Amino acid sequence: MKATLSDGLESRPYPNDAALLVWCWLLSGLVFLTVAQSKLPSYCVFLFIPVALIAGVTADSLLSFGFRGKGERVFVITVAAVQCAAPFVLPMMKVAKPFAVPALLLGACLAVGFALLLARKFAGWIAASSLGVMAMIFTAVTFTNEHVEELTSVRPVAMRVAQLQKTDEPVLASKFLVRGIYYNNTRDGGGTIRVLADKAQPFWAAHPLPVVVWKNGGLTQFLAQHPSALCAMRKSEWNNLEKNPIFKDRDAFEQIGDNVIVRAHAVQPAK
Repeated sequence: MKATLSDGLESRPYPNDAALLVWCWLLSGLVFLTVAQSKLPSYCVFLFIPVALIAGVTADSLLSFGFRGKGERVFVITVAAVQCAAPFVLPMMKVAKPFAVPALLLGACLAVGFALLLARKFAGWIAASSLGVMAMIFTAVTFTNEHVEELTSVRPVAMRVAQLQKTDEPVLASKFLVRGIYYNNTRDGGGTIRVLADKAQPFWAAHPLPVVVWKNGGLTQFLAQHPSALCAMRKSEWNNLEKNPIFKDRDAFEQIGDNVIVRAHAVQPAK
């Protein structure tokens, strides 16, 4: 990828028409993704194809002709050094601690690749870098799969919500979680699921699920009609709501990855 980035600085000795086609393919897709109002990480999957083509052509050119000059050599070595150091630093971060083994394994492979890069053994550098990525993915999904799922999927939250939900109890899920929770729980309780949001239209397009607006006492008004509601939201959203009296008991409070599950209760009027 480092060499691929540098390849955009000046053309390599390969057909310009093919390079232009692939770069237009990549950049036009980026423009559409930037303009699109609704974004999900999976939307960029189709851009992997032009990126892979550019990387392949760049790697082949590098193996055949080496660095084009001092500027490219300094750029690639600098980025490679940062890339090599990053996996050894990441395990110090709280969110990345469960992935220490995959990160360190990646770092070890990148360190070998960096040494080969300095020696201008480009084939070995490419092989070691590729092996590191494959080793990281394999160990992450094999030995730390539960942590990967917590950070990348709503399914663990949806399954726990289904276990905690009382009979006919409404489920209020934030706009980032509601579709996954609805998808996983449609058969058992899809009719009780609502969107918990700060405005009546939380999505860019119309959505069939009813919305409960928590601002301006909307959540309190909703609970006046229901004895309780099971809520699922991100931690950042929980920070805005945790001081609300409806959550004072912290009933069924659980944290799964970056998400929070908590039960809200109607506030009894003061006598």
